[in-house]
Amino acid sequence: MPLTKIKIDRSFVTNIEDDPASVKIVRSLIRMADDMGLDCIVEGIETKAEMATICDLGGRFIQGYHISRPLTAADARAFAEGARASLAS
Repeated sequence: MPLTKIKIDRSFVTNIEDDPASVKIVRSLIRMADDMGLDCIVEGIETKAEMATICDLGGRFIQGYHISRPLTAADARAFAEGARASLAS
């Protein structure tokens, strides 16, 4: 199977703003994925502070309760359409 993306586990993200070691690990993984032309998905973002730190480190693909709780397929489509509409306006 070809490698197309990596995921950074929530254990590195929880309270990342207070953990210099996690910052270094996440920064390195994001850069490595970028250098390899891979998408890097950062899991487990649950707070505004975690979101800000991940964005500052260059994270572009994120998932976690800060964005949304798990959704059904229909609710996910509606969520994506709403996000797309707000970006267009």
